Amino acid sequence: MEFENRTPMPAKALAGSTSDREMLGIVVCKATFQADGNRLDRVDGEEAWPVFDQPFVFRGRTLQSDMDFRKRGTDLLVFSEAVAPEGKPTSYVRSGVVCGERAIWIEVFGDRVWVKDGRRLVPSYPAEFLTMPLTNDRAYGGAAMFDGQEVPHSVNPVGRGFVLDPENSEETPLPNLERPGSLLSDSSDSPEPVSLLRPLGIPEDLVQTLGDMEPRGQVESMMDTIFQEAVPELVFPEDALPEMVRLLAAAPEGDVDIPLPPSRGPEVSVRIGGRRSRFPTKLSTVLVLGPERVVVATYRGLFRYLFSPEELREAVLG
Repeated sequence: MEFENRTPMPAKALAGSTSDREMLGIVVCKATFQADGNRLDRVDGEEAWPVFDQPFVFRGRTLQSDMDFRKRGTDLLVFSEAVAPEGKPTSYVRSGVVCGERAIWIEVFGDRVWVKDGRRLVPSYPAEFLTMPLTNDRAYGGAAMFDGQEVPHSVNPVGRGFVLDPENSEETPLPNLERPGSLLSDSSDSPEPVSLLRPLGIPEDLVQTLGDMEPRGQVESMMDTIFQEAVPELVFPEDALPEMVRLLAAAPEGDVDIPLPPSRGPEVSVRIGGRRSRFPTKLSTVLVLGPERVVVATYRGLFRYLFSPEELREAVLG
């Protein structure tokens, strides 16, 4: 299929077969913005994010290809940090994200370790900090030693605080990020990890749900979520992303409001032989870089057609 991009934004197109004759066309474009108050200013040229047709690593996180058609709804991915009020060192702050009626609340502590209190392990007093990343490596999880073997946490293997052998786990680092209402008080606690990024493992409640299903039901249930990259609280239905996201305690002066892009992008004009049609592009992913006030919007358009040899096939974006 021939592809022409008439917009100033980076874009790519791809076509693949879904059956003997049916084809799926995918057009993806990406808009990069600099937030300025309540306004988004588009960034073009070398500073604009490209469209990735392969998985890529960003700040230690592997993100999916932008061309993946299986994702549903809109992912809001937030890379941010908690900042001490007024830029003065603190041992605790409440942070998180609020977007419309959805929210993630995170209790943020300075560095701590497990210490002995009689026969128990309890958290030490938190150290002070100025900034704290809201990432999975700071959440509950990690790998614990048991019988000489390293056992990774099933939900968040890159975190900290997970203990299986309390007798030999003193001075093990604790998570900096905890979920309100389920704070660690003892090494036997097993709270749900919390951060702004989806952990690598499968949530325990989903594992329990799948265990009660027939194999077909398991596949259908996982298809609803397995290709999403955002935490469940920040996966929005199509065309339902609010106009603003609030990053809590994200600057010395407090919360930061960042505007979000529109749900619809440029249209795709498709010609297959003598047939013509137009398809919208819709938000697939919005990536927010809190400290930089940068917003990256990925728009994706999908269309199907029947393949005929030597037939003219072209897609025009814009």
